[in-house]
Amino acid sequence: MMYTPVRISTIRPDGALSFDLYILFKDQYVKYTPKGEMIKNEVHSKLKKQKVAKFFITEEDEVNYQQFLDAVLLETIENPDIAIGEKINVVDDHASHNLTQAYKDPSNPEGFKKTESAAKNLHSLITQNKEAFKEMLTREVHDNELLIHHCLNVSTYATKLAILHECKEEDQVILSLVGLLHDIGHGQLEENHRHLFLKNKSEMSEEEKKSYDLHPEKGVELLSKNPLITKEITDLISIHEDNLEKKGKLTLMEEILSLTNNFDKLVTFRKMSFKEALSLMSRESLGCYNMELFNKFKQLLKLEKLL
Repeated sequence: MMYTPVRISTIRPDGALSFDLYILFKDQYVKYTPKGEMIKNEVHSKLKKQKVAKFFITEEDEVNYQQFLDAVLLETIENPDIAIGEKINVVDDHASHNLTQAYKDPSNPEGFKKTESAAKNLHSLITQNKEAFKEMLTREVHDNELLIHHCLNVSTYATKLAILHECKEEDQVILSLVGLLHDIGHGQLEENHRHLFLKNKSEMSEEEKKSYDLHPEKGVELLSKNPLITKEITDLISIHEDNLEKKGKLTLMEEILSLTNNFDKLVTFRKMSFKEALSLMSRESLGCYNMELFNKFKQLLKLEKLL
C-alpha cells in the first residue's frame, strides 16, 4: 500500500474525517484515526506542540482528502471573520499539497488543473488582501519542503510585481502558475543531483553545474507531455535561470520570473535576510536586470516593510 504525507495543520480538529489517518512509527504506518472519527482539539494541539508535522493517508484516500482540503479552503477564503494569517496558512497548505502531487507526475492533466487552481487562489488572495503578500513571505518554513516553499514564494513575488507593473490579469495569473511550476525539472535529475538547488552554484563541481543547468530543460520536456500545458508556460520555465547578461533580451514576464526566482533562492536556500539578499543582488546582478524593474522590486520590499 502506498502512503502520502499530509501536513498536520491541514487536519481540522473536532470534525469527522472522510479518510483514514496514519502516523509513521518505527518504520511502520499505524492507523491513528479511522475514517468517520475525529481528532479532539486538545490532542491536535498536543501533536503540534510535539512538532509532529506529518500524518499520512493512503493513495486510495487521496480523492477524499482532496475534497476535504477544497472544502476547508472555500470555507476559509470566503469567511470575512477569519484572520488573514489563517487564510494564508490554508492557501499554503492547499497549494503545497497540490504542488507536491503535481511534481510527482507532471504529465497528469488532473495534477495541472489542481496547480492552476492553487495559482488562481494565490493570485486572488494577494489581489484582495493588502496584508497577504507579507504574510505569505514570512510564513513558517517546513525544512523538508524547501523546494515547494521556494516555488510558492516565487509565485507570490512574481504575482505582486506583475500587478505593480499593471500587467494584464491573465498574465498575472500565468506568472502565479509558472512561479509554482518553474522548478519541476529538479526531480528529473540524477538522484544524487536532485538537491543541488540547496548549494550555491560557486560551490558546485563542473559536473554538478552541468546537471543543475539541465533542470529547466527537463521541466519543459516533462510538462510538454501534458496536453493542458501551453507553449507560453514552457517558454517561461525554460528561461527562469537566465537574465539580460546571458540572453541579451527578455520579455517583462521572463524578467520578472528570473528576478524573483534568483532573489528567493538567496532567501530560502541560502538563508539570507531580505536585506542581505537584495544587497548581494545589487552588487552582483548589475546588468542582469532592467534597473526600472529592479528598483520597483526594491520599492515593493520597502513598502511591505521586509527590508
